[in-house]
Amino acid sequence: MLIRRSYMKHINPRGAVADFREVFRQAGKNRWKITIAAMAITGTLFWALTKDSWRIPPAKPEITYINSFPLDRTPEETKAFIEKNQKLKDKVEAREKALAEESKELYRQLGRMSGMDVEKIEREAKAAEAAEAARKQQAPVGGR
Repeated sequence: MLIRRSYMKHINPRGAVADFREVFRQAGKNRWKITIAAMAITGTLFWALTKDSWRIPPAKPEITYINSFPLDRTPEETKAFIEKNQKLKDKVEAREKALAEESKELYRQLGRMSGMDVEKIEREAKAAEAAEAARKQQAPVGGR
């Protein structure tokens, strides 16, 4: 069996204080100069170490210019391009809405299987949303 001895058992603060007093007495008339120099060096080191900043500067934004449009594009081409993009955007929004509704339905089923009153929870949530919307309408423009 290995016997472990505590390291702290060998440390005696009284001995350290007594040694400091003896060295301070032996320094003679220069003891205050040495003390001030030691404090100044220590203080300067701590000041220099705490002054450094280790934050990384923020990355410069990447600017993308629209350069894919021909300069001689007609208004009809612009409208067709906008309509095409709007249709794509509508498809994406419809898909996201369908996925959100599917997710809500799965949570409703989980709630029902867990024994929760899902309809009551939805009514309370809608009432809270309506109250929040009414509160925001009545709030002053300044924000307080």
